[in-house]
Amino acid sequence: MRAQGYLGIEFHDLSDDQASTLKLKGGRAVEIVMVDHDGPAGKAGLRPHDVIVSMNGQAVAGAESLRKMIHDAGAGAGVSLGVLRGGQQMTVTAQLADRADVERAALARMAVPVAPEEEDAQMESFTESPAVVAPKSENFLEMMLHTTPFTGLAMEAMTPQLGGFFGAPVGVGLLVQTVMANSPAAAAGLRAGDVVLRADGVVMKTGAEWMKHLHASRGSAIALVVLRDKREMTVTLVPELKKRSAVEWPFLWKSEVDWD
Repeated sequence: MRAQGYLGIEFHDLSDDQASTLKLKGGRAVEIVMVDHDGPAGKAGLRPHDVIVSMNGQAVAGAESLRKMIHDAGAGAGVSLGVLRGGQQMTVTAQLADRADVERAALARMAVPVAPEEEDAQMESFTESPAVVAPKSENFLEMMLHTTPFTGLAMEAMTPQLGGFFGAPVGVGLLVQTVMANSPAAAAGLRAGDVVLRADGVVMKTGAEWMKHLHASRGSAIALVVLRDKREMTVTLVPELKKRSAVEWPFLWKSEVDWD
């Protein structure tokens, strides 16, 4: 029996406002909020915030519909996705995988110990990048395991287009791409799609600013002002000083983050 298909994306239904902005008929589409760069989606070039409107010529009626279409197609099946990116229509093709195979490959790569000097070098490139909080290797989930203080957050700086879409002030905010289950960020109630505007009253504009503030906190509670559904709210994030290891990865990987 063929395994369920795995594309390697996390996605959700578009809101009415998003569908209206994109001028979608009936609001039939889903937005990608996270891409597994080890999976077929990453290899095919899919990105967070891409909007999937069809699969193999069949309109996507919503997140549950797309999830079933991917699973039912099965591992090894080729798929053609109708995608909107930056207002432009495009077609992306990919070959679905067996999720277990993708996870085994990722775990095997992560099992290699990281020397302290290599970790310092990784962190230097991680904190100096002004455009994105994810590391240059693009495997930001791996970086979250090896970063202290640990939050379980992966974020990216807001472009003017994203800022307008989410209702954030121009040049301000970090968009939450993912929140690891059983992490400090999850405990704080943060979600993918939230926009972090301020940390302890300090405006967040770049990944470097966030990492600087995070390390300065030394594990103390951080008051975050977050934009969710274009409304501000305050949450308290308590970073964890314990470093996460690859041994914990299977539990974290198979947790509340629902990949398809």
